[in-house]
Amino acid sequence: MAAQQKLCRIDETILNDPSHEERSTLDYYLNATAFLLNTLDDDPNLRTTKLHRDLWSVISYLSSDDDRDTVQARKAAKWVSYFGPVGKALWHLRDKSDPQLRRELTRLAAQPRQVVGNQFLFYLAGTMAGKGFDIVFEGDIGTKKKTPDFAATKLGKTTWVEANAKQPRIAVDSPVRISRMIRDLIAEKKLKFSDSRYVPGLIAADVSAADYTVNELGLPPNVKLREDLIRQVPMRPGSFVYRVNEDPEWNEHPENRSNVVSYLIDEFASIDRSRYNVTQCLLTITRTVVEQGGMLAFPKRHLLVVHRSAEADSLFDLANLVYVVG
Repeated sequence: MAAQQKLCRIDETILNDPSHEERSTLDYYLNATAFLLNTLDDDPNLRTTKLHRDLWSVISYLSSDDDRDTVQARKAAKWVSYFGPVGKALWHLRDKSDPQLRRELTRLAAQPRQVVGNQFLFYLAGTMAGKGFDIVFEGDIGTKKKTPDFAATKLGKTTWVEANAKQPRIAVDSPVRISRMIRDLIAEKKLKFSDSRYVPGLIAADVSAADYTVNELGLPPNVKLREDLIRQVPMRPGSFVYRVNEDPEWNEHPENRSNVVSYLIDEFASIDRSRYNVTQCLLTITRTVVEQGGMLAFPKRHLLVVHRSAEADSLFDLANLVYVVG
């Protein structure tokens, strides 16, 4: 039987080389989005979705040789920067037969209210799969129990991951609202790790939709670290650990209070770990597009907080700087 003709041509050499995501990001995301579109097109139920039509329109526009309007080109680039990570995940997981993965893809394509959360779920799964983790999604059919999203295994160690990203109805643009967002996020997502099967657990949250730079003191969105407490990680050049639990002056610095980092550290440190098996928390900013020297860039930022009991298992694959608490 002849192979099915694919809707879009894919340059596999780009998708097979992870460096292209940093070096030639737009081309990488364009090919990854095309792979997502082909995946939707292979499924008769997903071929008729609005997402399929929209992605086909965007890819056709960016692939044409016609002169492009700058505003429209920027909008199209935002689309591929948003859905390219989904295609990246599907590319890395293309040899898996995972019913829950298919359910998550269906939610992404056919349930518009789920798109923000599912996009981040795929972003995180694809990021970890691209770094050598084996990803297995946790089924959520036939049970009312709260469970994490997937298991990520590398070098014989498994971490259970719960991904969260929401598009708030009310702008998160003040310290009070950011504090509340972080508090509610930890309170809700730690419940996924009350079952002893899901050990150790990692909560991942994307705050792209919030104004994460605001704080009560009007200071730049930075924290103040003591140089003598910044420890480089052996065998991981460029990776550092900062043990907040060894810095008695941490809360005395204005820079370390009333901002998104301090809220996260405080909330994460206060988890009752006799009840909830959460040892790591990843905060990300992933849905941004900026213009640098006339070129579009798609920066991603990751911050990892780890409980001291799990410092040796810190996932530096996800962030080069780890704050240790507890």
